[in-house]
Amino acid sequence: MSRTFLTAQTRKWYLADHPKPAALADAKDPFVLLKQQAVHHEHNRLEAVSEMLGMVAIMTARGVLTGNEVITVGKAIFQYAPGDRANQIVAAHCLPGHAYFAGQAIHTTDEWKPDILAQCKLKPLPLAAKLRGVAGRTDFVDQAVNHSDSLIEIMEGGRGIKPSLGHALYQLQQRLKYRNAREWVTVGESVAQAVRNYRLHASYACEERLEYLQKSAAHDSAAKQKLHIVETYLEIVRNPLITPEVARPHGFQQLVSEVVAADAGGGSTAPI
Repeated sequence: MSRTFLTAQTRKWYLADHPKPAALADAKDPFVLLKQQAVHHEHNRLEAVSEMLGMVAIMTARGVLTGNEVITVGKAIFQYAPGDRANQIVAAHCLPGHAYFAGQAIHTTDEWKPDILAQCKLKPLPLAAKLRGVAGRTDFVDQAVNHSDSLIEIMEGGRGIKPSLGHALYQLQQRLKYRNAREWVTVGESVAQAVRNYRLHASYACEERLEYLQKSAAHDSAAKQKLHIVETYLEIVRNPLITPEVARPHGFQQLVSEVVAADAGGGSTAPI
């Protein structure tokens, strides 16, 4: 459970479904390629954040998490596959960082034994697979995209998308505690609100970095690339027509059906 990479065979399957892109130096228009990668990456980041919020909500509702844990978001380490340094292609994590509850990474916590999860009416294997899946998910992108991620992940004054994820997780758990949700549809509404909160603060982080990059983009080609990428991130995170799957009622209900035991009630109005 503590391996940084998956087994060779699993990694081979992943690479077959996620071929590495062409090097930026070989692109006819580097900015078009960076735009495409940034759009894809930000879409996947929103999906990953939403999935993590959804699973934490389910685990809190079923009592695996108490809602009183200290939450931190640290560096993302575990990943599906490495990049290609020779072509300056990196494997950029979709999540802003790995979530820790009471100091334990949520995707590797040893305390969550199968029998404990089963007692909480959760499916141990599907839940573990989903947690590790979202934690290790990466996109193959040019290093400029990964560098842009670093700019918006951690900023002065506790700002950035990494702390924003931590705040969204905390607010979600508090909302569930005080709302005393008794039906899955109510939990799903709380997840959708948490996703909106995350997106709002992520947009602030992008706006702040754009101001910083605009000052140097005119005479710095690397800054110009990052400016182009962060502008794309902001477009996606602000777009009201883009809603991550788990932030939709049907998508959250699908997640519930995948990780909650059938005898615990799988319908949207079923008791938790």
